Amino acid sequence: MRDATAPFVALEPYAINELVQDAGKRDTFLKQADALVKAAAALPGGTPRRADVQALARSVQQAVLAASGQGTRDDFMAENLLAALNADPKVKMMLWAHNGHVSKAPDPMSQTGMGQRLAENLGSNYRTVGQTFTGGTIRAIRPDQPSKGMQAVTVATAHPDSPEALTAAAGPSVLVMNDVKVPALRDYLANPRPIRGIGNSGMPGMMGYTFEVLPKAFDVLIFTGTSTPTKPAN
Repeated sequence: MRDATAPFVALEPYAINELVQDAGKRDTFLKQADALVKAAAALPGGTPRRADVQALARSVQQAVLAASGQGTRDDFMAENLLAALNADPKVKMMLWAHNGHVSKAPDPMSQTGMGQRLAENLGSNYRTVGQTFTGGTIRAIRPDQPSKGMQAVTVATAHPDSPEALTAAAGPSVLVMNDVKVPALRDYLANPRPIRGIGNSGMPGMMGYTFEVLPKAFDVLIFTGTSTPTKPAN
């Protein structure tokens, strides 16, 4: 295992993304990642934390494959979650991720789809909760100030056609999609509507929306009013 892990030990975060731009290096990394997975699979049955080592080896291979255009981040996140669930049929799991990642019907223009894959495999056992807010501040990396890392960034107020704009007067609230009784609201939800899709980067004044048919994407929507940035743990 030590020889198989050696090519990856000293890599900086995201270095694989840059290295695989060179075709020769990409092929080398793909072969090294395959060798790592095979070495993990060959570990004796009594090896301590054997399953964890195999999962980590596969995650390294996934990073190389994704950077090489042979699969997406969402493909592999779904694969890993399903593997964890299949390892113990009795286990229950709560997943916290970007709206676009958990959505069962993501915006077709976005490169997400983990939730869609999970829904296809788990059916009604996969329940999604979308979260959105009317405005305020988030913690994100500004593309024009990457060296400062995560910082407070003020976002634009709600898109006028967004569900949070329509419910702003009510304050923080919860909308259960299969329990909508008002015909006008059902009609509104039947068409693609904007929902916040902010990730780990952002600029002041950004809106950060994707467009989705919300009942197809989420079982529940939570509206939290004004957002405040997270605080780093001490």
